[in-house]
Amino acid sequence: MTNKKTLHILTIIFCLFLLVVPTTTQTVNASEFPMEETVIVPSAAKYEWRYSIINGKLYKRLFNLTTQQWAGQWILA
Repeated sequence: MTNKKTLHILTIIFCLFLLVVPTTTQTVNASEFPMEETVIVPSAAKYEWRYSIINGKLYKRLFNLTTQQWAGQWILA
């Protein structure tokens, strides 16, 4: 009986201890940390062949889809 009573008293003390001990919280504003400008650079350019008929002949030219620029000259297909 004494063992149960001691366990019950210790449980109550422990619960009261948890109520009394203050919890600490810290608020951090995002403005406190300097934001670095992130630049996303593609790892590989995407290309596609573009076709055209010039003077009755089929030509092709490589087009860079990433930069939206031509990547070469017109060549016979």
